[in-house]
Amino acid sequence: MMIAVSPPSLDTSEYLPNEAMLKIVVASAHEAQHGWATVPLRYRAKVLQAIAQAIRDHAEALAKRIEDETGKSMSDALTSDVAIAAGSFRQAAELGLRCLKPQGYPLSQSWRALALGRSHQTLYSPKGVVAAITPWNYPIGIPAWAIAASLMTGNACILKPSELSPESGKALVALVQEVLENHGYSKNLVICVTGDGSVGRALLDEPVDHVLFTGSVGTGRAIQAQLAGRNIGLSLELGGSCPALILPSLDKAYWDSVISQITWGRCFNAGQSCAAIKRLLLPNAGKEEWLERLAATFNAIAQPLVLINHTQRQRLHQQVVQALAEGATLVCRGTFNESSPTPVYPPTLITNLPPQSHLWQEEWFGPVLLVDGFDTVAEAIEKANNTSFGLTASVFGPQAEAEKMAQKLQAGLVTVNDVALAHYGFLHVPWQGVKNSGPGISHSTEGLLALVTAKTMGINTLPTWIKPPWLLQKSAMQSSQSSGHPFQHGLIRWMSHSFWRAQWNPALLKGLWQQRPRTRL
Repeated sequence: MMIAVSPPSLDTSEYLPNEAMLKIVVASAHEAQHGWATVPLRYRAKVLQAIAQAIRDHAEALAKRIEDETGKSMSDALTSDVAIAAGSFRQAAELGLRCLKPQGYPLSQSWRALALGRSHQTLYSPKGVVAAITPWNYPIGIPAWAIAASLMTGNACILKPSELSPESGKALVALVQEVLENHGYSKNLVICVTGDGSVGRALLDEPVDHVLFTGSVGTGRAIQAQLAGRNIGLSLELGGSCPALILPSLDKAYWDSVISQITWGRCFNAGQSCAAIKRLLLPNAGKEEWLERLAATFNAIAQPLVLINHTQRQRLHQQVVQALAEGATLVCRGTFNESSPTPVYPPTLITNLPPQSHLWQEEWFGPVLLVDGFDTVAEAIEKANNTSFGLTASVFGPQAEAEKMAQKLQAGLVTVNDVALAHYGFLHVPWQGVKNSGPGISHSTEGLLALVTAKTMGINTLPTWIKPPWLLQKSAMQSSQSSGHPFQHGLIRWMSHSFWRAQWNPALLKGLWQQRPRTRL
């Protein structure tokens, strides 16, 4: 399949499906999903692996589409979108083959049931149709996991990409559909509907079975309100105000390396990442030297950092203007031309923002880093956690000390001597947030299990003529006459013993069966 690369249409009206069209789309997805749900895991995995290969084969075309729509460089598009997309399908296939099979229980957990002739399994069934509403900053990387996880779990997926990057989402879906058809499955397993927020709201009014959303807190809350009262699964990833903490004990020999990591973590993708470093906390003892070195690195970034559009650039610039008006200090900012025809913004360092400013609680979506100081580690932890968000955090310092501090930070992912943003590519570990950054989880086995329903199957492994010891006896129907209740007390002792003690003392089980009630209804 060759993907035509052309500039996106400026007329978004062509992407606005009406209510009747959405009903057809959702009905078509449900129909396709019914057959797909019966496909064995190994065949689903085979299709996902083929999709991963197709993405690899068309990497340049997909990256060029992203570059045309978002202004992201080809290098960034290949790294943050195409590589993540290919990895998402491969990883979902590999994880799904293990975690979606019927799951038994280890002997250490199930020995009591087995001793009574019972065993259990957990079975997983797809939910149905997943609606994925995704943002513009990673227009293929984020949708890819939603599609891959949906397909591997036996669901269909309807993708609604951002109206700012619809062509990238359409290109990914077209590629997935071709692979599905080449393997003999319906292309309606994955459908793309495009348009503005009204299309997303209309889609959620249809009978979908799970919603995956990545975007702003305001939109996430609106989705929660819209779905209130409906038995629909919901996974949200709602941004972050992610801190990076530098411990006073960090060896000075590592400063340059850490500064490079922080610069990348703030400026990658022009700073337009939920998990980007937004706040840097420095020990006051060395704060001025840190700022001097950081400013030199920020000023050395040669390429212009292109934001998605002028609206986003103006919003970011207004945050900077307001911060300075409140008394913050501008440490460095490259050349900034408000009349530039391209929505670029230079890497910017700001410090001394008053602690009472509401700007600490906002998400800065661009290459602006807020810097604050601290005198004690306890103060640093308090400042790091003083936010309504909780997506990622990073700590730099001696490993043992940094790990101890990381345990006290309120975030879904905390990294030690590394930038948390880089870990989005490790798809076998959970990606999640706390506080206003969640609730929801993607990637990993947990991300797959969020898209299925679990069913426990209990099996009697004994011949049916053997009556279990808990059947109701006639004396239990009478008043509280007591004969010592030997069976019940034996059961209490047996249930409270550890596995190993019971294993070495089989008389416990023998006594339990011997003391069972003999007269039954």
